[in-house]
Amino acid sequence: MREGTQFTHHTMYNLGIDIGNTFTDFVLLETISGYLAFGKTLTTHDDLTQGVLVGFDELLERNEVEPAEIHAVYLGSMLVDQLDISKLRNRLGALDFQGKFWLMTAGGWLVSPDQTPQLTPARLRSGSAGGAMAGAFFSYIGRYATLITIDVGGANAELSLIIQHQPQYVLAPLPDSQTGTLPAQPVIEVTEVPVGGRSIAWLDEQGQLRLGPEIVPHELGPVCFNRGGTQPTLTDASLVLGYLGENFFLGGVIEISRDAAIRAIDEQIARPLGLSVEEAAMAIHERANDQIAAAARKLLAHLTLDRGSISLMAIGGGGPLHVYELARLLQMPEVMVPVGAGVTSALGCLVSPVAAERIRQHFSPLETIDWDFLNGMLGQMAEDARTELRNAGLDPDEARITRAGFMRLLGIHDEVFIPLPDGVLSPESQPAIRELFVEAYRRRGRFVVEGRTIEAVAWQVLVSMPALKFGPRRVDAFNKYSIGGKDFSALKGYRQVYYLGDPVPCSCPVYDRHRIRPNDTLSGPVIIEEDETTVVIGPKTYVRMDTNRNLFITVRL
Repeated sequence: MREGTQFTHHTMYNLGIDIGNTFTDFVLLETISGYLAFGKTLTTHDDLTQGVLVGFDELLERNEVEPAEIHAVYLGSMLVDQLDISKLRNRLGALDFQGKFWLMTAGGWLVSPDQTPQLTPARLRSGSAGGAMAGAFFSYIGRYATLITIDVGGANAELSLIIQHQPQYVLAPLPDSQTGTLPAQPVIEVTEVPVGGRSIAWLDEQGQLRLGPEIVPHELGPVCFNRGGTQPTLTDASLVLGYLGENFFLGGVIEISRDAAIRAIDEQIARPLGLSVEEAAMAIHERANDQIAAAARKLLAHLTLDRGSISLMAIGGGGPLHVYELARLLQMPEVMVPVGAGVTSALGCLVSPVAAERIRQHFSPLETIDWDFLNGMLGQMAEDARTELRNAGLDPDEARITRAGFMRLLGIHDEVFIPLPDGVLSPESQPAIRELFVEAYRRRGRFVVEGRTIEAVAWQVLVSMPALKFGPRRVDAFNKYSIGGKDFSALKGYRQVYYLGDPVPCSCPVYDRHRIRPNDTLSGPVIIEEDETTVVIGPKTYVRMDTNRNLFITVRL
């Protein structure tokens, strides 16, 4: 562990892994203390297991943890179709990993690989779900009733809405290849925006600046990576503007060149538009922020809440780079950048429950449901799911049972996902279920005309084990901030930074997030760097670090 800090060795560890398009992320958790350590390595697309093993070795060696000490591995990925799960388990076993292995689902819970034959591949594409589940976890820590997570990666920005510490669900067309009977299944609702670090900036036939949707291939990367990319990207613009440090990308592991980024933006964007390089880079960032903000407004359009009561959470490698400007565009004064922001999807795997799901079709208008039949069917579904957990070596008596219905207006094929009341259902349950349907339908921008018949299409039972609860704390930070103890011990230096709309650069202080002390407060403008991401904070802001090393940013609008 850096600076001589290391985990204690009398407890157990869990490891979260998220295989993304650009990077594979790792979070190592000491479960009793809540201490965390992070890792990040390039995804190896020709053999995904290779990148996982490289990052696994590096993280454990750096923290002096043996593979046999890992109690469980929780893995999520959007690339699960390309992953040989058996090969990965065998290779981890060859390294003396003897613990449990779990896979994240698109619904936000974990399953054993032995359960995967019952699940479609689409059901296991979970990269987006990890960030949303982490958002639900941190919304509880930050006491946010309504939170929108903004996860900016290499290819896309992904937005999730968290209400009362729960992600929102939508029915997605994930057909069952075995039965072909179910039109859709519940997945965490994630809004994707084709904006990411590898998005290409280009000029259309009318000479107008565009950003994406095309991206630079992962093997080439942005121009500044010097790996063969020739087209300027959003990451190149971030480097030109000073948001990224030339000598501190991924903690300095990857060398990047500001001069290369300047040349590409100058030749392909700035000169054709008659702009300076910095003005062109600002325009690229503005395009990115406008696209993400537009998606956020659409997601929030039908919420009957004041914008000031909704908070933002910035995650992913790029989310903290954009969140200050997004807060201003969306008129949201409260921002959270959680501990481990750059590897949040992997952390989300750690805080998600292991669960078993059952779904059955049963069509009936809400007014004429056979409640005895429905209660019996839901009870049998719950018992089947409990048996699955028992077969996985878990105690289902510790599990929580939740139930939901797939419902629509009669004659309209537009189902919504409705959580059901607890207990025995009866005709007295009908008004509450109808009210839940009307609210869910309204949030989608639609309205239920009085007297319209609501039809139940299918039913879900989820039996879930308790998720891990802990106060997340970055382990390698504690020794660092206790060394100096002076007010400016976290200050690394100053950098020329261009904030949007200001042609004059700011000599901006740059801080080491690992050295900022709990309850310290900083005033913007300021750049806060950590190994996995960088937080860009503009003028008229206050930043506070809490005791769990989360950053809370207040933006004066």
